[in-house]
Amino acid sequence: MKVYFLIISSILLLFSFCQTTRERFRGESVEYQPKVTCFGLEEVTARKGECVDKVCKPGQCRSGNCQDGQGRLNFPNGSEYKGKFLNGEFSGEGILDKCDGLRIDGIFENGYARQGTILFHDGSRYRGYLAKNIPSGYGMWVSSNKKLVYEGDFVNGQKNGYGLIESDEGEIWQGSFKDDLLNGNALYKNSRYSLTGTWKNGERIGRHEYIDFTGIGYVKFSDEGKILEAKSGEDIRRQEVVEKIAEAQIRAESDLRHGKEFCEKFMYSLADYVKIGDKGGCTSSCKTSCGKLWNLYSKDGDHCERQCRLCWRVLEYPLFDCKSVSPYPVYLPDKI
Repeated sequence: MKVYFLIISSILLLFSFCQTTRERFRGESVEYQPKVTCFGLEEVTARKGECVDKVCKPGQCRSGNCQDGQGRLNFPNGSEYKGKFLNGEFSGEGILDKCDGLRIDGIFENGYARQGTILFHDGSRYRGYLAKNIPSGYGMWVSSNKKLVYEGDFVNGQKNGYGLIESDEGEIWQGSFKDDLLNGNALYKNSRYSLTGTWKNGERIGRHEYIDFTGIGYVKFSDEGKILEAKSGEDIRRQEVVEKIAEAQIRAESDLRHGKEFCEKFMYSLADYVKIGDKGGCTSSCKTSCGKLWNLYSKDGDHCERQCRLCWRVLEYPLFDCKSVSPYPVYLPDKI
């Protein structure tokens, strides 16, 4: 038992740490003014040089040791590298400012960053693993306005694999990504409800489980992401109650809802469903079905009559269908 609680505590601690990491990454203040001095930049390394439109030009060592040590290397179109060198190439901790406005601050190996932070010219940021200066592997990305943070897998600079997007308002998209879009099973969650189901190219499709404070429901989406049908937990619960009571009172081949016989039986059955509490009120089952209408306009002595009718109305039956044949007087006795 102690081991179990230790494992759970560790998981919660790790989750809390991850949340704090995302929040900290989002809130970081970065002072960087990108300078765009070229277009068509392909790559920059010490050995290959600065390659623009398939033309590569070598850099010039402005200070330090640009062969094996700490130095600063400048390139013709405005790119600059400051950091460690090994065998004449970027290797170790360094900062590469590229002429297209992108900055890479990280750990370099054989001319390319394999881990670090990228500051894009549009103001967005990335931190994590890299392959040839491109986000690949686990990392975090935050939009330029800091409204969205992504944490998860990247391939070739795009969200690919499992990840989580969190908005500044607490919305969460979590699941499988392909080329920056949700594809496969995923969860959407906000402060009011959550949806879990299949996504295709960034759109919800098929049946999704819908959960809010009333319980578990569902939403059906078309292949284009349009809502076809939706029911909350409360909707389903109300429907089940009505179907259960009505099924026991009416024959499948005829509709007797407006007839005296059906109304009498229905009212008795509904009264049996809600029953009478110790103080003349209805039970919690009907209270749940009534929702916010519970005890609305009710008075001492006629709880059951009014509550039955309110529940009945919420359950999508006309309020006065059976009023004239109600088996109960306006003011009910303490017991039936």
